[in-house]
Amino acid sequence: SFFSRNELYGFFINQRVICSFHLKVNFCPAQSFRYGGEEFLILLQDSSIENAQKWAKKVCKKISELQIKTNDKRIIQITASFGISRITTDIKVEETVDQADRALYRAKESGRNCVKEWGD
Repeated sequence: SFFSRNELYGFFINQRVICSFHLKVNFCPAQSFRYGGEEFLILLQDSSIENAQKWAKKVCKKISELQIKTNDKRIIQITASFGISRITTDIKVEETVDQADRALYRAKESGRNCVKEWGD
């Protein structure tokens, strides 16, 4: 996990992870924002839930293919988990973010490196 990598390899390895993640995410027309230590919010405008799931699965695959070198030349691999929620006019943005966050934790509890939608 993000925090155990800090313990093992130091702060800078996670900076490499974040930069690598950001480069992989930017291959698609999306806006990404760092939301917490290891969490990002990604906004896919005018996208259906199905397209968001396809996009997230594609990113999961690309992230899992990354090989990040530590200072002592070890290779570490990372994974990404996604929680998806739909923004609608009848729900506040904060509630939508909370729904996506809950879906994300379900993805992490399901073994990581997967995509979960709020409400499924």
